[in-house]
Amino acid sequence: MKFKQLISTIIVIILSIIVLKKETDITESKASDNKYRAFFEHSQDFDVFFLGTSHVINAVYPMELWHDYGISSYNFGGHANELATTYWVFKNALNYSKPKVVFVDCMLLGDQQKTWDDFSYVHLSLDAFPLSLTKINAINDLLDDKVIVQRISEGSLTVSEKRTKIGLLWDYSVYHPRWSELSEGDFCPTSIKEYGAESRIYISKPGVVVNNPQTVLTEKTTGIEYLIKIIETCDENDIDIVLMNLPFPVNTEKQWQEINTVYTIADKYGVDYINFLDEDVVDFNTDCYDSNSHLNPSGALKVTDYLGKYILSKYKNLSHTGDMNYNYMDTDYADYKSYKDSRFNEVEDLNTYLMLLQDYDYGFMMNIGDTSIFNDTTTLNLLKNKGVNIDELTDDTHYIITYKNEVQLIRENINKNGQYGKFSIFFNAHNEYSVYVDNTELFTTDSNTLSQQPNAISICVFDLDNGSGLVDTSSFKTQAFTE
Repeated sequence: MKFKQLISTIIVIILSIIVLKKETDITESKASDNKYRAFFEHSQDFDVFFLGTSHVINAVYPMELWHDYGISSYNFGGHANELATTYWVFKNALNYSKPKVVFVDCMLLGDQQKTWDDFSYVHLSLDAFPLSLTKINAINDLLDDKVIVQRISEGSLTVSEKRTKIGLLWDYSVYHPRWSELSEGDFCPTSIKEYGAESRIYISKPGVVVNNPQTVLTEKTTGIEYLIKIIETCDENDIDIVLMNLPFPVNTEKQWQEINTVYTIADKYGVDYINFLDEDVVDFNTDCYDSNSHLNPSGALKVTDYLGKYILSKYKNLSHTGDMNYNYMDTDYADYKSYKDSRFNEVEDLNTYLMLLQDYDYGFMMNIGDTSIFNDTTTLNLLKNKGVNIDELTDDTHYIITYKNEVQLIRENINKNGQYGKFSIFFNAHNEYSVYVDNTELFTTDSNTLSQQPNAISICVFDLDNGSGLVDTSSFKTQAFTE
């Protein structure tokens, strides 16, 4: 009898654990799992890690590095990650992968706290890592944060979630009340194949950049302490490290001091430092998602391209182009490219649309129903970035066609076959027309797509990555645009 009771008890315990595990999987936030899913699927394949804050998330696109340079990389950036948090993300990732080189964004170097005010950001960075001694050490260290404890006790930091070790060790304790918030994504989670990156789709005017005081941080900070720990960890594991400050409109003296201090640290430890604020890489007039911090895809593609060239100039053996062992990355890139194509349908304003067109996977044909758009400085800067000579834009400019490095302005309405520079336009009996460059068809569409509409801008986007083909057509009323 006692034996049967024991067996029954064991079965109940096992079933309870199974049910609890299933409940945990369903109710937990999927943000961290989505961020790291591709990493855990192929953790041994990544040669390059990118670590740091949301500046990294929004500015470095691993899929573009793969497509353009054959570089296998992962973006471990976390929203507002203090350098202590970044250090422990790195340590946890090293349990699964050993990269050849690590790039570390040094934003928040002057901070004394170990985690950011919003604790959900720590969940994003750590939840997906399985329980291990490293994760336990990370949680013990990160929650031993005198600055955060003092701010909470003083009332200067209001928290929506109590900062507890159990909350990070067993996230069901945090997420179990989410039953009322559950959606289809909680039961069938999916993730965009951005390999840890996040695209921010908007364009903002930059904030005012303050002058560089040419001074450095005058005290040892928690940020400096953990940056040195990252450097030492790389040295212990024979991993190259590159420090960097990604481009953003610097609006405080402290931020300049952080940027300047990295030079001293890089020199002391003999490591490379890329200060993007010293490089002519981005244009803040077109490449900012928000006014004082993050980059949109236009800026991110430029930063990513710079890093791709930098990596292969120093590590020529890191290109896996044509390597059959990485075929899955080509498949993932195809999914990622479909995501990029779909973004055009979600944009409602002209300048954001033009910002997405800074991607050289795309060309476009633009019908200009209202040349007043040429009075907008941001519009002009976006067209200039795409290779348009804005000095040649006039009130009788009806169309702009871009193809790779080719740009053509057309000053007449298109209603018949014609040759315009290297571009040819042919109409057929079904009132459809095709656009060619040399002997390559760019796209075919019906004539109404770019028909002249009063006060409207119509754009056909075509694919340069896969040869040709229409990706999207959109129209923008200039009245809505100027509002």
